[in-house]
Amino acid sequence: MEIGSREAIREAAARGMGIGVVSEAEFIPDARLCTVRIEGDPAVTQTYLYCLQVRRESRVLASFFDVALKLRPQAWM
Repeated sequence: MEIGSREAIREAAARGMGIGVVSEAEFIPDARLCTVRIEGDPAVTQTYLYCLQVRRESRVLASFFDVALKLRPQAWM
């Protein structure tokens, strides 16, 4: 089954519909669930930043993008 959000995945697993996979960073603790760490090669996810082109030049967004570039330069064009 394909489910569109991590919240829906959590609820489906908590209601006994199967297991779900989410990144550790996105896991929200829930007493109905237990975590199982997957050993071996780590799974890779990608995160994207989006903004309107007309707003890209704002000082706030430009500063944010500058910080993001310093943190993960290989992720940018």
